[in-house]
Amino acid sequence: MKRGRMLEDRFKIYEALQKIGNLGATFYAD
Repeated sequence: MKRGRMLEDRFKIYEALQKIGNLGATFYAD
């Protein structure tokens, strides 16, 4: 159970980083 939760947290972090990356890309697109 603990291992699955770690993977879930890691996925959430990855998703957040992706969103931040997309925001940065659009911000620097100008």
